[in-house]
Amino acid sequence: MKKSVYTFFLIVLFSSALNAQTIITGTVVDSLNRPIPYATIYLAKTTFGITRDSDGTFLLKIPKNGYYHLVVSCLGYHTIEGDIYVTGQTIKKDFKLRQHYFTINEVTIHANEKLRNEDYYRFEKLFLGETKNVLFCKILN
Repeated sequence: MKKSVYTFFLIVLFSSALNAQTIITGTVVDSLNRPIPYATIYLAKTTFGITRDSDGTFLLKIPKNGYYHLVVSCLGYHTIEGDIYVTGQTIKKDFKLRQHYFTINEVTIHANEKLRNEDYYRFEKLFLGETKNVLFCKILN
């Protein structure tokens, strides 16, 4: 019995050693080859992902072999997506993201004094409460 348990653990240990870790390394730059700070590189539908360093390099470790959907994104840039098959080796991959320009419409904010007073009363009632202790509380700012 003891011998079969040891054999089982050796088989598990040996099989996990065969399933080697894959490392994807590289850089994320813009169209002028400048590093893009804090770009995100991740595998969709998994918990594997990283945020790129400020110097432009990244290193993503994937512990299990197989097919994955790789996503590289950063706010203000077009996202790059693609399928990748990892088999336990180190992969060097550089990504060049294109800027994504967009504009928003003008926003105008108008104050309504009547609603302001009603909202303040409602805020005071919810924030301070309705017990007799409210008489000893004061909102300073």
